[in-house]
Amino acid sequence: MRRPLLAALTILFAVLAGAPTALGAAGTLTHYPIPITTTPYGMTTGPDGKIWIVDSGNHTGGTFIGRMSTSGAMTAADLVALPTPDLGLAATTGPDGNMWVLQDNHVDKVPAAVTQTSEITSYALSAGTGGFGSIAAGPDGRLWYGFNHRVGTITTDGTIGSYPTSSTSSIAGVIAGPDGKMWFGMGDTIARMSTAGVVAPGDEFPLPPGNSSVFALTAGPDGNVWFTIAAPAAVGRITPAGTFTIFPTPTASSLPFGITPGPDGLLWFVERNGDNVGSIPTTATSGADITEYPVGGTNIGLEYITAGPDKRMWFNENLPDKVGAITTNAAAATVPPETTPTIPPVLTPTLPGVTPTAPAPTPLSATKAFSLPSAKACISRRSFAIRIRKLPGVTFVSAVVKVNGKRVQTVTRARITAPVNLKGLPKGRVTVSITATATDGRTVTGTRVYRTCTIKRRSRGPGL
Repeated sequence: MRRPLLAALTILFAVLAGAPTALGAAGTLTHYPIPITTTPYGMTTGPDGKIWIVDSGNHTGGTFIGRMSTSGAMTAADLVALPTPDLGLAATTGPDGNMWVLQDNHVDKVPAAVTQTSEITSYALSAGTGGFGSIAAGPDGRLWYGFNHRVGTITTDGTIGSYPTSSTSSIAGVIAGPDGKMWFGMGDTIARMSTAGVVAPGDEFPLPPGNSSVFALTAGPDGNVWFTIAAPAAVGRITPAGTFTIFPTPTASSLPFGITPGPDGLLWFVERNGDNVGSIPTTATSGADITEYPVGGTNIGLEYITAGPDKRMWFNENLPDKVGAITTNAAAATVPPETTPTIPPVLTPTLPGVTPTAPAPTPLSATKAFSLPSAKACISRRSFAIRIRKLPGVTFVSAVVKVNGKRVQTVTRARITAPVNLKGLPKGRVTVSITATATDGRTVTGTRVYRTCTIKRRSRGPGL
């Protein structure tokens, strides 16, 4: 009976002392704190072999770009403020060896050895990106990114351009595809574009009926494009010829978000609402082939994931201000010496016969949470603005907007405080609802019935 305890203590002391110890099987999690207040969002692996995070800036103190070693080492000096406080979205390594960062209104060129803000070059965009953070190096030597309903480009010397699409939704998940074209999501459709900015006939692929809201794409090791969708929660695969296969996640309504290939040949992804990291083989035939690994906790804020040089998968933990890593079957055999184990919290004993009861959370008020146009007058079909207000002590992490009972937009943390502008509303009687979810699990829903008209001016009125 003493041997298991002795072995456990030996492992614990070895970790505390900095000695190598076995990582364990795929799915072993480690959490690394960030030394200053941030809201980590975008994730990528840099040319320096470090894990780079993009701070969304949803906190006081500015917006940061930061790097962490694969041992989990990060100091305040590894976090550098971006030149503007715009929402931070995503990053990638450029063909010039620099890190390129997409913010809501800027694209930034960041040297891999950056130590101060003055070393960063920021290029202003003509408008916001629309909220879906994606930037990728293209085969033509330019950086490509989502730019509202267009696909944006920037050369390594800072020349900005963009190409139109047929989309009425914000462009999401821009990647370099296996066929030399740029692939991206636009609402309920996946499309591809040549590096000349041409979407040829047959290059738009609507999702199979009953599926909607593409979030992220990645080029798989099997020569196909893999992606995540919101409703129903699923991972999908599309061949270059346009053949879809959809794999629902085991956790319903999990809101799968970022996805990328792992060193083990699997596709790895994170679930925003499921609080899971997931993996799926390229040979999958159904959602039953997906493996989910609970991260621990709820409303963690998982959005992006990247493969590290240590053969682990690294992901953001938005709400705890941490970076997580999970082993794969290809992971290295030892934990880096700097790794600090997670010690279970000491439990406070409960008096016999006394059951502690947590106070019920205060219900959220739709009137205070949302600002919608007044329903007293006819509203414009072309522009209908909703705003989620900031409430004391409440942090909203996601919101779902529905028109006549159909989900039309999902807003996540990076855009939660920006106006949601609906366009192309149906004629006549329209029911608009918005449901927001806070970090503590509370939800609030506001609903109004409107009459639409085709008018040029925006109808404004008091809050809901």
